Amino acid sequence: MEFDSEIKEVVEFKEFLVVRTDYYESTINENVYGVNANGKIE
Repeated sequence: MEFDSEIKEVVEFKEFLVVRTDYYESTINENVYGVNANGKIE
């Protein structure tokens, strides 16, 4: 899976991952994503 900006942190939970990207490099107004086991952002 690719993101617009550098990944700063990944926190693993049982059902999903929380990915935090670099807010200052982001081209959109989001920098925290929930990613399920299928690689889909929710």
